[in-house]
Amino acid sequence: MRKVLFLFAVLLIGTFLTYNQIRGEQNNEENYLSLFYPKSEIISGVTKKIENIKAAPATVRVFTAEEIKDLGVETLSQLLNLLSSTLVTTQTNSRNSLWIRGIRNRYNDKVLVMVDSVPISDPVYSHSPIDEYLTLENVERVEIVFGPTSALYGSNAFAGTINILTKKPEEESFFNISARGGNYESKGAFAEFNYKKDNLGLYSYFSYFETDGDGLDRQTHFLPQTLKWNPKERISGGFTLEYKEWFIRFSKIHYFHTYFTDWDIPVWRWKDEGYFYNDTFSSIEKEFKINPKLNLTFKAYYADYDLRNYWREFIWGQQSPNSTYNDVNYSIDVFKNGIKLGSELQFNYSPSEKTNTIAGIAFDRIKTGRVEDLWLKVSDGTLTRPFYINPETLNNYACYLEQTYRPNKNWEFLGEVRVDHLELYGYKTTPRFSIVYTPKNKFVLKCLYGEAFRQPSMREYFTVDLTGSFPSGNTSLSPEKLRSLEVSGSYFSERNGDFSIVLFSEWTYDEIYSENNEPYSNFSGHRIRGLEARYHFSSKISEINLYYSRNWCSLYNVPPFVVQGESVFSLNEKIKFSLFGGYVAKRPRDPKDMFYYDPSKPPYKRDDVPGYFLLNSTVTIYPVFFNKFELSASIYNILDRDYYFPTYEPAKHYDIKAPNRTFLIRIGYRF
Repeated sequence: MRKVLFLFAVLLIGTFLTYNQIRGEQNNEENYLSLFYPKSEIISGVTKKIENIKAAPATVRVFTAEEIKDLGVETLSQLLNLLSSTLVTTQTNSRNSLWIRGIRNRYNDKVLVMVDSVPISDPVYSHSPIDEYLTLENVERVEIVFGPTSALYGSNAFAGTINILTKKPEEESFFNISARGGNYESKGAFAEFNYKKDNLGLYSYFSYFETDGDGLDRQTHFLPQTLKWNPKERISGGFTLEYKEWFIRFSKIHYFHTYFTDWDIPVWRWKDEGYFYNDTFSSIEKEFKINPKLNLTFKAYYADYDLRNYWREFIWGQQSPNSTYNDVNYSIDVFKNGIKLGSELQFNYSPSEKTNTIAGIAFDRIKTGRVEDLWLKVSDGTLTRPFYINPETLNNYACYLEQTYRPNKNWEFLGEVRVDHLELYGYKTTPRFSIVYTPKNKFVLKCLYGEAFRQPSMREYFTVDLTGSFPSGNTSLSPEKLRSLEVSGSYFSERNGDFSIVLFSEWTYDEIYSENNEPYSNFSGHRIRGLEARYHFSSKISEINLYYSRNWCSLYNVPPFVVQGESVFSLNEKIKFSLFGGYVAKRPRDPKDMFYYDPSKPPYKRDDVPGYFLLNSTVTIYPVFFNKFELSASIYNILDRDYYFPTYEPAKHYDIKAPNRTFLIRIGYRF
C-alpha cells in the first residue's frame, strides 16, 4: 500500500504543478555557461545539473553534434571506440557490448545508456544497444561518464554512464535532408524538420539505414572464408514537441540484424534469420523555476519493447554450404517482449553560491510479456517450449540526495546517497563522495569514491529451461556490486592545451554468471587498477585529442594498454579533415580458449589475440553551391588490417573478425 501511495504522490505533485501553471523562465544556466565555455565542456549527466566539465566530480568526455559529424561517426559504438578506456566488443549473436576500464559485459548491462535521461535497456536481458539500432543524426551531444553513478541513477550505472541528448526545437525553422552510400550495399537517408513560433516548437526526424555488411565473421582455422555478410536495417523516426516549456518526446525504432555467418551456413539462410526489433519510446518533461533559488523537474517515460528472432537448427552432421530445407531439424521462433515505465520528481535548491542541494524521488517498473523460445520440429510438426519466462513485474522505488558545498573558490565537496527498494531483495543504499580542489585556474585535482550495483536481469532471475542446455534463472541472486576509488589531476595551459591523468582502482563483488550452463549464481569478483591519460590541444585550425590507458588486471581478453588519437583540421572555412588512429595491445586468452578445433586436423594450441592498429579518416565540405549542399566522405580501416574482437566467453572454435576497409559518402541539402 505504501508503494502505491508513493507512486500516487509523484504523479499528484506533477499534476498539481500542471494545473496551477507555475510560471517562470526556463533555466538558462546552459545558455549562460555557453558564453564562456565550448559546448564540449558543458555537461549535465554527472550531478544532474548543468556545469563545466573541468570542475565536474568525475572523468567525463563529451562529443558534440559537430564533432560527431567531423569525425565521420555513424554509431555509438564507433564513437566509444575513439576512447582508450572503452572497448567495444561483439558477441556471437551480433550485438555489441561496451567494456569500460576493464570491466567486461556479456550483455551490455554494466553501462547505463540513457536517451534524454530515459534508460533504454531492454526489459529481459537489460541490454543497452550501442550499434546501428540508434541513429546519431538527431543527437545534440553525447556525455560519457567513467566510473559508478548508481548514487544518482540506480541499477546498471555500474562501470559508466552514457547520456545521449537529442535535439530540441530551435528558434530558426529549417528542413534538412541527406543521403549516404558506401560499399557492401550500404545506404541511408535522413530528414529533419524544425518549427517554432511563440510557445510552440516542433522538431521531428526520420532515419533509414541498410547494409549487407562486411563480416564480423566466425573464423575457423584451415577452412575457407566463404561468407562475409552481416546484413542490418534500421527505420526510425520521432519528434520532440515543446509547448510552454513542456517537452513531449516520441520515437519508434524498427531494427533488423542477422546472426554472424559461418563457413558452413547455406546461402538461403543469410537474410532469413536474425533479430527483429519494433520498439516505441515516449516521455514527458517539465522544469519549473519556482524562484531564483529553487527549480523543480518532473519526468515520466514509457517504453514498449517488441523483439523477435528466428533461426533454424540442422539435423546433426548435415549442416554444410549445400544444405537444403530437408536438412533442417528445428525451426525456432523467439519472442522477448516487455515494457518499462517510470517517473521522477527532482528538486534543485541553491540558497547561495556556496551550497547546492538536489533531492528526488523516482519510480520504475519492468514488466515482461511474451518471453519464450518455440521449437518446431520440421519432420512431424511437434511444437515444444524449451526456454521461457512467465509474465513477471519488478517495481523499484527510490529516493536520492546530493549535497554540494563550496567553502571558497578553491574547494568543492560533494556527497550523494541513493536508497532503492527493489522488489526481490529489499533496500539498497549507494553512496558517492568527491573532493575537487582548484589551487589555481590552471590546475584541477579530484578525489572520487563511489559505489554501484547492477540488479539481476529478468533473464537471470526467472528463466525456465526445459532442455538443460541454457542457464536457468535464480531468484536468490544478489545484485553485483562495485567500489571505485579515483584520483586525477589536470593542467590547463594558456595556449589552448590541457593535460590530465587519472589513477583508479575498482573492486567488483558478487559477479553474476553461469558455469557449464548451470543456473546463474553469484561469484566473488575482481580487482582492476588502471591509469588514463589525455592530452587535448585546440586552436583556430585544429582540435587534437591523444589518449593512453593502462590496465593492471588478470582478466582474459582485456588489452593491457591502448593508445588512441583523434584530430580535426579546418583547412579553410569550408573544408574539415579528420584522422583517427589507435593501437590495441595483444590480449591474453582464457585458459579454456587455447585450442583450435578443426574437423580434419587434431586440436592445437593457439597464440594470444594479436594487437592491431586502426586508421580512419573523414573529409567534410560544409555548405557549398549557394550555401545549400554539404558533402562528406569517410574511409574506415584505411590500412585494411585484419583484427579480432574480444569476446566475453571462450570462443573455442573461432574468433570474431572485424570489418575490412569500408567507405561512406554523404550529401545533405538544407532548405
